[in-house]
Amino acid sequence: MADPDSRFYQASQAPRLRERILSIYQSIDGFVGQVLSRVDADGATDLLVVSDHGFGSTKSWFNVNRWLEREGHLFLKPLAGLRKRLFYEVMKVNDSSLVKAVLPDSLGGAIRGRVRSGRSVFKTDLDRCIDWRLTRAFFASIPAQGIYINIKRGGVGTVEPGEEHEKVRNKIRHRLLLLTDPRDGKPLVDQVWLREELYHGPKAYLAPDLIFVAREYSVLGRELLGTRG
Repeated sequence: MADPDSRFYQASQAPRLRERILSIYQSIDGFVGQVLSRVDADGATDLLVVSDHGFGSTKSWFNVNRWLEREGHLFLKPLAGLRKRLFYEVMKVNDSSLVKAVLPDSLGGAIRGRVRSGRSVFKTDLDRCIDWRLTRAFFASIPAQGIYINIKRGGVGTVEPGEEHEKVRNKIRHRLLLLTDPRDGKPLVDQVWLREELYHGPKAYLAPDLIFVAREYSVLGRELLGTRG
């Protein structure tokens, strides 16, 4: 809301938010200094401060599950899928600049809060909408920024491990790299990695099968089912 380039920018709130954000950073900087003074008595200790995500501006969204559905890799249960589509259409309209401009801030915020309070985590929400008997691939969450293959294990899944898994994964990777941004016709996806190219160790299997970056992180994938893009 403090970034003029963001679709969520609010001119009336920006100055106050900038002051608060600066104050938070200054407090964190002071805390880091206190920690360093305690652990670095000999001057030989390295202290790393790592963010859980970046702070670049999100210019647009890529509705990956909607794309996977069009590509024939993801299938929805008819009635549940329809309800979810309608729900996300309401969310889209409610977050639009027109609604924000027409409605008073307090009322618009209350409505958006009401809609968002209906969101659930992936396993209890989208999970019920997807037809897992047919689905071969899905996008689980914004933090993951990747696509999972619905591989057969434990009596569930649709894609056989081995050759079929590699075939499905490589096909999706190829198709992702062919996508273009409708805003300017340039490639949408910069790079797609296979899981094993980025992750190693006993828990690597928890990572997505495919991890991608779109427009230098200015476009983020999301799990919505209801809108095109």
